Amino acid sequence: MKQRRFARKQDMPIAVLVLAAAIVLLSRHFSSSKLVAEVYSDGTLIMAINLGNAEDALLAISGKPNVTLSIKGSKIAFASSDCKDKLCLMAGYIHYAGEQVVCLPNRVAIKLRSEGAQSIDAVL
Repeated sequence: MKQRRFARKQDMPIAVLVLAAAIVLLSRHFSSSKLVAEVYSDGTLIMAINLGNAEDALLAISGKPNVTLSIKGSKIAFASSDCKDKLCLMAGYIHYAGEQVVCLPNRVAIKLRSEGAQSIDAVL
């Protein structure tokens, strides 16, 4: 009985292309692009924070005295909230472009975006 090999010589160019595409996509995902945290209250942008050069801090939300945000390094999270279920606190820190966390009862949202070139989300 003839034993089958996992890959043939003809498969190598395809494997190299797939590997190259993966490296390009991952390098864009983990690149040192400037992250901006956009904070929305009642659907209105109330502040934009450049996380690339932000110092560790606790920020209060204007008009929402019981909601505070925490910045550590290039990450941001809800530090405290008076909402009932505390799901926004359990979400933890976000630090990738495209991530978002929302406190629905208080109508506060944090969205991260990359400043500059847009990154590719998926290729079909």
